[in-house]
Amino acid sequence: MSYVYGLNSNADERTITIDSFNRTSVYKLGNGTRSFGKLSASDTTDWYQMDLDGPGIYSIVVSNDALNNYRGNTWSSSYSGVKIEITDSAGNVLSTLTPATAQTYNDGAIKFSYTGGYNHGGYFVKVTNLGNTNADYVIGLSNAVVKNDVTPPVLNSLNIPSVINVVKGDVSIALKAIATDYESGIRYVSIITDPPLTYDVKTDGGTYAGIVLGGFKDPWVDGTTNQTFTIAGSNPNGYYNVSRVEVADMAGNVSVYNVAQLQKMGINTSIRVVGQGDTTAPTAVSFTPTPSGKSVPINSDIVVTFSEEIARGTGHILLKDAAGKTVADFDSAFSTNLTLSGNSLTIHPGSPLSYDTTYSLVIPGGSIKDLAGYNYAGSSSYTFSTIGSFVAPGLVINGTAGPDYLTGTSSSDTISGGAGNDVFIGGGGNDSISGGSGTDTLLLSGKLANYYGTGTLDNLVLKDNVGNDGTISMSQVERLQFSDVALAFDTDGVAGQAYRIYQAAFGRKPDLAGLGYWIKDMDKGASLTTVAAGFFQSAEFQQLYGSNPSTNTLITNFYQNVLHRAPDQAGFDYWSNQFAKGLITPAAALASFCESAENQAQVIGQIQNGITYTVWLG
Repeated sequence: MSYVYGLNSNADERTITIDSFNRTSVYKLGNGTRSFGKLSASDTTDWYQMDLDGPGIYSIVVSNDALNNYRGNTWSSSYSGVKIEITDSAGNVLSTLTPATAQTYNDGAIKFSYTGGYNHGGYFVKVTNLGNTNADYVIGLSNAVVKNDVTPPVLNSLNIPSVINVVKGDVSIALKAIATDYESGIRYVSIITDPPLTYDVKTDGGTYAGIVLGGFKDPWVDGTTNQTFTIAGSNPNGYYNVSRVEVADMAGNVSVYNVAQLQKMGINTSIRVVGQGDTTAPTAVSFTPTPSGKSVPINSDIVVTFSEEIARGTGHILLKDAAGKTVADFDSAFSTNLTLSGNSLTIHPGSPLSYDTTYSLVIPGGSIKDLAGYNYAGSSSYTFSTIGSFVAPGLVINGTAGPDYLTGTSSSDTISGGAGNDVFIGGGGNDSISGGSGTDTLLLSGKLANYYGTGTLDNLVLKDNVGNDGTISMSQVERLQFSDVALAFDTDGVAGQAYRIYQAAFGRKPDLAGLGYWIKDMDKGASLTTVAAGFFQSAEFQQLYGSNPSTNTLITNFYQNVLHRAPDQAGFDYWSNQFAKGLITPAAALASFCESAENQAQVIGQIQNGITYTVWLG
């Protein structure tokens, strides 16, 4: 039974009576306060909740102080023994404290170091009678040393959903963050999106932009927080890209994580919101192999690209031969041979197709739908034909682990490059070429317009319609060098970066010769930041930006070229701060904008079927 509490002088103590035998109704011991208690053989336990004033060295002291002035009566000092223990909110003794318990028949104390946030109420003190008939005590909390926290916090992980569906109105999402701060403790993790994603925290009131995982819902006791937010149904359709994440501790230190850092940690930085404005069913916009295409490899996958992000529906997708016979049946709801990713559907036939056969793909209405639930209308007009029976009587040529220059014969050769940046010459015949790892190049004798190709980087068939190069089946060959131009398929590698930096810097497609120059430079080992620095020296850059552009000019142009709009204030402030503190160079900033999700999204349609350039011979 706890009786009175107050500061450490009898003059300001007040008489308050409460039976604190459990943790649901207890006194809060603040810094510099004390409480008096009486335990008996039948009332053996009292509980107190600690209200800690931020990081520091604290002491919990228990005493048999005789000055227990309860309603004018002096308690008899029984010198009864009590034990005090510090626990978490579930009553578990905190074994990490030293000591975890203190026991006394006179006076005793626990001194401990606390590194968490202010007004933290997650720690409790348990006072236990050790078997005496009566046990009178005084308990107090004091803070001897306050720590000065100057170390910024660290973000360990953060889950951000890739899709939020608000077609039916407000929707709840669960977010989990793990952050570390060994001194003052975590205050919040803030997710800033561009454009702002509006959410309505119903229980706390108000509509906010920028999702904040703060201590009002979870005190971050263990460095982990799980919080639920109600995303407003009024958010329009579209992509909301995470521009940065801020982590703050209770001492005011803030760590800022940019998009590149978040992606390196495996954290999603693009949120697709499917809103109430989506009333259009998806349509098929492209097929691979090409519709009515010929010479398709027998082990090809079929890829259908839709006008928007898709989901599984109900029904069966069928692959039929020219006679109308079903050769493969895929349950659209459950088949593991169907892979959906964003707006693409990939169909894995499961076994090789037949040589020299025409196939049609039937996607019935309702088998595919968009994220708002609108069904694809269906199609049965897509056909393609496989390659004729393939015989390779020529040589089998194998490369080494280094860069090789491999030349075939006029017969149908099988050539494997292995590791390294290999160069191939088929030499005529219907060759089969496997590039392996590295950036590999196939040299061809004719102009680009003389060839017909179908497939992907993993399985490409190229037919020479004019010359003597034959029909070449290849995989993992990143570059095709024709007699007039070259075609690069490493859109996620050097060629893609060289293409995208033109859009980020100049807001335009690259010229073929200039693109070839920078591809050659990067093939030799130049980093994207080094290339960006070279752009700063170009006449075009200085004409657009000036010879010594200001921070405002750089940020404004980067936003306009990549996002096609002026920078928002938060984004402008972030980049200005990065420049002002010397945390990033202008060239590194250009490289970051170049590889941003927004810039990659706006150029993917221009480069997904290969990047044309002129080989730089200088």
